[in-house]
Amino acid sequence: GIIFGIEMSEDDKLRIIEIDERKCRDDKRTDFQFYQAFYSPQDGTIGRYPLTINFTGLSEADADN
Repeated sequence: GIIFGIEMSEDDKLRIIEIDERKCRDDKRTDFQFYQAFYSPQDGTIGRYPLTINFTGLSEADADN
C-alpha cells in the first residue's frame, strides 16, 4: 500500500493513483490499499486511515479520529 503524507497535494495523489491503477491492471491485482496520514493534536502522534479509491478519483473513508 501507499500512505499519502499530510501535506501531499491532491494533484500528486491523483497522479500516483493513476500510475498505480495501470500497474495493478497490468498485474491483475485488486488488493492494493491507499491511506492518508493525519496529525492528532490530542496525543501528538501521526496516524493513518484508509482511503476508498474507485480509480476515477478518491474519497476519504470515515476516520475514527
